[in-house]
Amino acid sequence: MPFETGLDLVDRFENRDFYVVFYTTYQDYAIDAIRRQAFDYLLKPVDIDDLKACADRIQSHYQVKMLENGDYHRKLEISTSGQRHFIRHSEILHIEASGSYACIYKTDGTRLMVSKNLKFVENLIDNPKFVRVHNSQLVHLNKIKQCNYRANALTLVGGKEIKLAVRKKESLRRRMAEFDLSQEDGTETIE
Repeated sequence: MPFETGLDLVDRFENRDFYVVFYTTYQDYAIDAIRRQAFDYLLKPVDIDDLKACADRIQSHYQVKMLENGDYHRKLEISTSGQRHFIRHSEILHIEASGSYACIYKTDGTRLMVSKNLKFVENLIDNPKFVRVHNSQLVHLNKIKQCNYRANALTLVGGKEIKLAVRKKESLRRRMAEFDLSQEDGTETIE
């Protein structure tokens, strides 16, 4: 790199969404690389075992990240009145049935009415982080702020309350446990 170092290049990316691995002959800059949140620092000549271990760690880290935040990049594609909408799963607070229609409530406070039933939209989303908590409600697990199993109610981010069907309690608990979101008492707070 004739005009800048790898460290300088990394500094130009404020909000990186990629992994940085330095591959260099200079071991003196390892601390600077770590301070810039480099994923790894490999020295030349590369040791094949070190390279494989680095690749395995990246793959493992990526899989965990996608499990935790996988719906950030996934989008729901839905049509209304001849317009096509692309809504990130992470932007969906909950979806409510309204007869043969479904109303998608978004985290920004807007909503979108679609001429598809809730089951159709649920199948279209196909994301384990969405759970049916009532016949008329599909909720994004990460948007649940509090569960009150005694009162059969959920409080979503932003304060909206949703009814929880008695027969859906155990299913919700299992799904929350899958994502390690639950606590042991009757009320659960999810941050």
